[in-house]
Amino acid sequence: MFLVSTYDELGFNLLSPYIAVSHRWGHWDKKFQTTTANIKERKNRMSFSGLEKTFQDAIIVARRLGFNFLWIDPLCIVQDDKEELRDEIKNMEDIFSLASCTIAATSAKNGEKGLLCRSGVPASNNFDDEVEKAELSSRGWVLQERALSRRTIHFGAIQTYWECGSGIACEFDPEFQP
Repeated sequence: MFLVSTYDELGFNLLSPYIAVSHRWGHWDKKFQTTTANIKERKNRMSFSGLEKTFQDAIIVARRLGFNFLWIDPLCIVQDDKEELRDEIKNMEDIFSLASCTIAATSAKNGEKGLLCRSGVPASNNFDDEVEKAELSSRGWVLQERALSRRTIHFGAIQTYWECGSGIACEFDPEFQP
C-alpha cells in the first residue's frame, strides 16, 4: 500500500476510478497525516497496521467493492505544505463529485472507532437519527462532501445506508425511503 500521484510530470490527471472517504477529523496523532517529512516514504510504502481504524476499514470496504484507489484527505494532501493545502481545498468539488462513491464514517466519533463498529440491533430504519443528526453530518466540510458526492455509503451505528440521486436505501430494508 502506498500513495500514488494523480498527476504525471506534465500535469495530466491520471485518475482511475476511486472512492472518497468522509470522516471526522479530530485531535488525533499527526502520525496519520502526510507531511513533507514523510511523503517520500509514503509514496514507497505505508503500513496498513500503522493507519487509524477508520482508514483501515475504508481500505477493506474499497477492496471488497473492487476499487484500488481511495482518497483520504489527511493522507492524500501534504498537511504542512500551505500551497498544496490551498490548491487541494480548491479541488474538493472535483475530488468528491468525481469519486465513484463516498464512504462516510457517519457513526465514528473519532478515527479509532472505524466504520464497521455497531452499537445494536435495528429497531427501525431511522435515517434521520443515524445520518442526518449524526455528529459527522453537523460539520461544514461534510455538508459539502455529501452534496457533491454522486453516491454515499453511510456507515451508521446500527446499519448501513446507501444514498444517491435516486433515493436512500438501508441494509435491513432495501425498499426503505425516509
